[in-house]
Amino acid sequence: MALSTVFLKVMFVLALESKLTNSQSSTTCSETTTCSARGVCVVPVPSDTSASLCVCDNGYTTHPMPATNTASDVVYCNYQQRQQLTAFLLSFFVGWTGADRFYVGDWIVAVFKLLYCTLITCCLVWCLLPCTIYMASNRYEPVSTEAAEDAIVQRILRNVVMLRNTVAMGAIQCCCLFLWALGCIVWCLTDVILFGLNDVKDGNGVQLASWLDL
Repeated sequence: MALSTVFLKVMFVLALESKLTNSQSSTTCSETTTCSARGVCVVPVPSDTSASLCVCDNGYTTHPMPATNTASDVVYCNYQQRQQLTAFLLSFFVGWTGADRFYVGDWIVAVFKLLYCTLITCCLVWCLLPCTIYMASNRYEPVSTEAAEDAIVQRILRNVVMLRNTVAMGAIQCCCLFLWALGCIVWCLTDVILFGLNDVKDGNGVQLASWLDL
């Protein structure tokens, strides 16, 4: 009888120690530290060790996501998201400058977009003059050189022919530049649609904060 009593006491003590150990090692959540003061703790604490312990405020998320929530220094809601509405407005009004891509941290695409569309603007201004001259001079036919008896008139006619040939080359350049400009327009419209659908992630691969959550 005495042996069984001792055995029961030992088992009770072991069970109590196990319970205390589990209680001390259980996952805890603090809105100030665990949620970075930008969210609220999930209640009850999820049993899945890979699940988030916090529900983040609008505009914040966790990046990178911890592999486990049992670590003592685990932190959530530590990343401020870029706003979809801001990116969309930048893309809609000044998208040709690459401002939308700069905003989300997509630096390589932003620089290429800026150079591509800015160069188009400069080249279009440069080719407007020869295009205008070509369209204006195309209305008139030069006088035949056979009918010109004066040397000065012949020299003028030769200059006119040379000018027309030069301007014709400018017109071809203008056509190429307009096609290039069309590419810039298509690119800008595509980005406007993508930002409107919130189908663009920032430079760290994090989704933009939806304007529906504002």
